[in-house]
Amino acid sequence: MCDGNLTPSPEMLQNISDIFAKYGLRSTSMEDISRHLKISKKTLYAYFADKNQLVSAVMMFRMHYHDMEELRRRIDPYSAVECLMALSAHITDMMESLSPANSFDMKKYHLAIYEGVTEKVQKLADEFLALVIRKGCAEGLFRPDANYKLQCYLLTKQFILFASPEALSTLHCSITELVASLFENFVRAIATPAGMMELERVKRETDKRETEKKL
Repeated sequence: MCDGNLTPSPEMLQNISDIFAKYGLRSTSMEDISRHLKISKKTLYAYFADKNQLVSAVMMFRMHYHDMEELRRRIDPYSAVECLMALSAHITDMMESLSPANSFDMKKYHLAIYEGVTEKVQKLADEFLALVIRKGCAEGLFRPDANYKLQCYLLTKQFILFASPEALSTLHCSITELVASLFENFVRAIATPAGMMELERVKRETDKRETEKKL
């Protein structure tokens, strides 16, 4: 078996992610993946030493990690409220790409990866929220006297609760509705009157885009 010393391309990781979404994490073998990718198992093992390493690489790819300096440049043209609602859409896509069944399999058969990804997501979320909060205060959209430590704690704890395999399998609303509601409540808890106006503007623009997609 090879050492998994080659670097997989984003296209390869996306294809493997799609395979897991379609056929399930537990039931998809390395042989299945190599067949769908139309490469030999030997070639696949040149990228990943084992399935555990492959699952870890796919999960990290799904997070679309960027360092904070790059992220700061990317969000600069947008308001802090727009950034938070865009994060809402990104998290929705990430959660929808991993079905409840795959989440159960991840937690049961790849616990170390599951815990590692959860910790990484938590760290990135904390860094991103701190960055956007500073931006929102500078823009006059967020209140300087808000209890940000408490509000960020409540937001992240709610995500940990609802993103669990058990919770995802019993949701009484769509993931899109759930995530959007959590972020909207977060913004409302810290917004100035100008921030509330910006929130309503962003919601109108989002609704307009969704309506146009359906036409």
